[in-house]
Amino acid sequence: MPLKVLAGVEASTLWENHEIHIVGLNIDIHHPAITAFLAEQASCRQARAKLIAERLEKAPPG
Repeated sequence: MPLKVLAGVEASTLWENHEIHIVGLNIDIHHPAITAFLAEQASCRQARAKLIAERLEKAPPG
């Protein structure tokens, strides 16, 4: 059976104080609402990565 590839994304969100990962399969990744949402997700992840890096730089060695 041949392999079938689907467009998909994973998004993270909070629901009732729980982090949830949502997988969207076979969606229109070029839809304006999806591209805006994914851009916001990427921005949040970049900010989180920067914060983690800053904390690691301040941490004592060892």
